[in-house]
Amino acid sequence: MLYVGDKTKWKKFAFGLKARYTMRLSHREANYADVIAFANQSFATATEQAQFDYNGNSTISPFNKFDSDRDY
Repeated sequence: MLYVGDKTKWKKFAFGLKARYTMRLSHREANYADVIAFANQSFATATEQAQFDYNGNSTISPFNKFDSDRDY
């Protein structure tokens, strides 16, 4: 849904999450060198970000689909 199987973008996404997680852990033990290293391996531009484009007409909302698929 987000990257249509593009492994390179998924790896960048994972490094972005890893940078955020490492930054959160830095409140206990500072490790800013790893934060910078992971962030450098993440997204370089905003066009690569994990974003679901929803226009309301031709696209099914993933939240609505999740709800209807599970008959909540």
